Amino acid sequence: MITCPACGHEAETPFKFCPECGAPAESPARAHEQRKVVTVLFCDITVALGAQTEMLTSTADAFTDLGEVLRLAGKDDEAKAALDEAIARYERKGNVVGVRRARALAGYEALAGR
Repeated sequence: MITCPACGHEAETPFKFCPECGAPAESPARAHEQRKVVTVLFCDITVALGAQTEMLTSTADAFTDLGEVLRLAGKDDEAKAALDEAIARYERKGNVVGVRRARALAGYEALAGR
């Protein structure tokens, strides 16, 4: 038996939207959490694939994206570690713009301006 979280309608067959009131079967907060997990997983896979190559800028871009996603997910320590990896790769490549962008995302530029 599945119960609609909005109106309490019970149905024997699974549904994505309640046949009675049209509300989604799962709460929007739960769906949002699932999207965050999938996004972080995708970024992790991208970083892992890039780490197997010598494409420094592409790998640094992937670490930068991962850091930004982790920061938005509230995982600041993990985000800083990912952004530090990006900075190291950008510096190794000599990509000054990438270094500044990753440093700004990590909050290093804000600290330097004080």
